[in-house]
Amino acid sequence: MMNSENAIEIEDIWKSYRTGAIRGQTLMRQIESRIALVLGKQDPNSKILQREELTSQTAEKNQKFWAVRGVGFSVKKGEVVALLGRNGAGKSTLLQILCRITEADRGVVRVRGKVASLLGAGVGFNDEMTGRENVYLNGSILGMTPDQIAEKIEDIANFAEIPQFLDTPVKRYSSGMRSRLGFSVAVHLDCDIMILDEVFAAGDRVFRLKCIERMRELAGSGRTILIVTHMPKLLTGICERGIVLRNGRRIFDGDLAHAVDLYLEKESRECLSQSSNSMECDTEASCIIQNIQLSFFDRNSQVVDCVVPNTPLKLEISFDVLKNLKDLEVRILFRVKSHGAVIKLSSRENCRWSLGIGDRSNVELLIRRFPLVPETETIEYAIKIICYVGGVRLLIGEKNGELNVINNTPLIYPGLVICDASWNMNSKEKED
Repeated sequence: MMNSENAIEIEDIWKSYRTGAIRGQTLMRQIESRIALVLGKQDPNSKILQREELTSQTAEKNQKFWAVRGVGFSVKKGEVVALLGRNGAGKSTLLQILCRITEADRGVVRVRGKVASLLGAGVGFNDEMTGRENVYLNGSILGMTPDQIAEKIEDIANFAEIPQFLDTPVKRYSSGMRSRLGFSVAVHLDCDIMILDEVFAAGDRVFRLKCIERMRELAGSGRTILIVTHMPKLLTGICERGIVLRNGRRIFDGDLAHAVDLYLEKESRECLSQSSNSMECDTEASCIIQNIQLSFFDRNSQVVDCVVPNTPLKLEISFDVLKNLKDLEVRILFRVKSHGAVIKLSSRENCRWSLGIGDRSNVELLIRRFPLVPETETIEYAIKIICYVGGVRLLIGEKNGELNVINNTPLIYPGLVICDASWNMNSKEKED
């Protein structure tokens, strides 16, 4: 029996997929396979990995993959819960099971109330139908009457910022327009339970902020909401509970702050080891600093746009700060298109510093002897300014460009090169 206080109950859910199969069998596909066999062609419906191509050690692994492994939890009526996890953790599969899109291998799902789901912005839209017709279609599927939909259609169009395109076929919409309309439909339809997957990815930054505000309103309205996002920092003020999945299993269920830390812990360690410097970034990161200025100087303190190997090169970067910042780091990467990264430098090992609102930071890097690089006429640079919050890194500014390379004796063995460099960082209050 379902607890009357719960809107959602999930008990010991398991879900597997067969990784070798391209698609399921139907009569038409069986005919296709037979025709291919008669004509001596490859079966278009064959498995990607045929049985005879697998070793005994890998056969079982390639036949079945467990996307969800024994997950169970409940969500009370009116509760807002965040479902967190890296790509492949099983979040979307679990939501599909909850929405009855796919069936679990075993386990029990109980839902009390009318469910509205958004498992991808614009998913379920018919491209040949207009935006208005798609709104009516989605509303009807969710059990609303035409009169109920008509009362909300103007609000839906205005929120999605497409009132003038509502009677245009969806196939002529941009991806952003589809995303905005999909989110708007989901949050305006009458329902008891909302299941949302990556809603904060809809539209541009301005629309995303509007989505966050709308989610706060819905959270305060008493609706039950289960939300998946890869930007958990945006959930502040929306929910207090987080569930973390990893490799298809539930590893945490509790306070949102702890859930976010656990979700980001492994990702942060992996990001630190990647030369691409990919980072988990807060949506508002680009508004933390401004007026980034960058200059290069030679041994005579003259501004230059080129680099001469085996000679000194000094870099100066400055920017204004709009928030109080602690534990800052600057990273610099020099790369050659034909060989990739050749020089990587970071201030974190030797120099960290903090800034206050209104300060202007001045960072200096002196490379006492710029090393030889693979034969090239230009070398690319990427500068990233990073702030650490609770052990999680936040990209707050970056600068990219190119320098000419002259008088270079090509490096025979390409790879990361160690060079003698030193950092100097200081700040001063911004002058009016």
